Amino acid sequence: DVRRGKPDQNLELARLQGRAEDEGWRVRKDGSRFQANVIITALRDDQGSLLGFAQVTRDITGLKQSEKQLRDSREQLRALAAYLQSVREEERTRIAREVHDELGQALTGLKMELAWLDKKFAEAGHFPALRFLRQKTREIPEVVDQIISTVRKIATELRPGVLDDLGLEAAIEWQIHDFQKRTDIKCEFASNLSDIVLSQERATAVFRIFQETLTNIARHANASRVKIKLEAGQGKLLLEVQDNGKGMTRRDLSGAKSLGLLGIRERATMLDGEVTIVGRRGKGTTVGLRIPLVRPGATRET
Repeated sequence: DVRRGKPDQNLELARLQGRAEDEGWRVRKDGSRFQANVIITALRDDQGSLLGFAQVTRDITGLKQSEKQLRDSREQLRALAAYLQSVREEERTRIAREVHDELGQALTGLKMELAWLDKKFAEAGHFPALRFLRQKTREIPEVVDQIISTVRKIATELRPGVLDDLGLEAAIEWQIHDFQKRTDIKCEFASNLSDIVLSQERATAVFRIFQETLTNIARHANASRVKIKLEAGQGKLLLEVQDNGKGMTRRDLSGAKSLGLLGIRERATMLDGEVTIVGRRGKGTTVGLRIPLVRPGATRET
């Protein structure tokens, strides 16, 4: 600081503005170093002439160490949260695959066995007992079909295959179609993402944020229409979801219902991004997500 002329700069600032404040390392008489907060105040007489300066130096080493420990703890918590999200997605993918493949194949095999049994009943003759059993045998495949449909739905909700096979844009289109079918809320979708390929990690996080946003709309917004925009430009990915519902207030954002929004913000932070939520009573709510297309230091994803 001395070599850079910092003390003189602080004195000049105090002379001009009446006060100057600075933080940095200082050295005690015994040679030990400490972090200090220094306040310099200009002293003037009744006519305004400069008499000198008063300086107050406060040792803030402990405070700075506490702040660093807090920052480190937050970074560790975020790293742990990111790891847990990754593990959860891997587990979702594994369970979805096993449910779809193993259980789906078993049920399909059951249908084939029932078809074989129905054929044998037909060949056995027309005894009243056999006719009853054959009728029941013909009813069971309908139940099996319903179970197969449920299994596919569960597997898709755990991990939509379209996200892995066709990418984020197709997955969002699929989610919009499913959302409209379940809620009767009309959706408009605009995207220019067709030439952008995101990493699986980032595509998954954006998709989960989108899912959570739609869930909040279905549960709380009382909306009849939703506009979704997905854009890429200037190294950023923008996802914007706007509804025409009752609108969120500051109280809504800080209340018990905001846990989903907290999850959205945490996911965005893991992507080095930011989330904005703007709502007006009776005018709807707009949720905006903006993230870098690639994590800083990574290879561009095109």
